[in-house]
Amino acid sequence: RNWTLVSEPSLNRGDVQIEAGESSINYRMEERIKSVLHSFCGANRHQEGE
Repeated sequence: RNWTLVSEPSLNRGDVQIEAGESSINYRMEERIKSVLHSFCGANRHQEGE
């Protein structure tokens, strides 16, 4: 594969940005933490209702 890795100064440690042709993924650490906390809180709410 002919991949090119390029430093992006606007990204923080742990952030992920992938571009390939017309597709792109921008998955910042902040969004990943929010997703984990949302899942964790939802699971705990479900357990409280049992």
